[in-house]
This record gives sequence, structure tokens and C-alpha cells, in this order.
Amino acid sequence: MSSFNILIAEIACPSCGNKSQVRIQFKFGNTWQLKYRVGDIITWGGNDTGSPNLGQVKVYGIIESSTCPFCKKNAIPEEYDILVVNNEITSVTPLVEIQDYLKGNGEFVIL
Repeated sequence: MSSFNILIAEIACPSCGNKSQVRIQFKFGNTWQLKYRVGDIITWGGNDTGSPNLGQVKVYGIIESSTCPFCKKNAIPEEYDILVVNNEITSVTPLVEIQDYLKGNGEFVIL
């Protein structure tokens, strides 16, 4: 498997409502196991996926574990849209439309 980065985010379990920190893998920027949070700026200059001058980009993310640490149900969504605006991670939401990624390179979509 190729390299990826990690977005650490707080996600609510749809089953019990409790929030927990999750790790979401994604491939954008210098993909070298770098760790990010919403509000961080993407690092470039290495094993790059994408380009730093794309403006607004939606990046495909997949969670490392969908099991809620509180209710133990496999209920947390597995796939996510990570919004990057001018290289800043601005939000993360459950995936809306997988077809967006399948039309392109599978990793990100320029908006």
C-alpha cells in the first residue's frame, strides 16, 4: 500500500451520540504518515499527491476503525469528505457521493 496521511478528528457515533477521536487516512499533500487536525495547513514537497495550487479540493478519507469506543457498535461512518481550501483542512464530513472520486483519480476532486 502506498503512503498516506492521517486526519485526527472528533466524530459523533450515530448509534450512541458520544464523540470520540478517530484517525482518518487520506492521500493529499506530502503523503508520508503526517498527522493533521482540522485547521492545519497541508505540507508539500516530497511524496506529493495533488498540487498546492488547486484552491478548493475535496479529499477522500477512510477511517481506521468504525467501532465506537463507547457503545462498541460498528456504527461510525467509514468514508469521509475532507475539505481543503487553499491548503488548509477546513472540515470533515461523512462521505456524500463516492462517484465524485471514481470520476477522477480516486483520491481528490477539485471543486
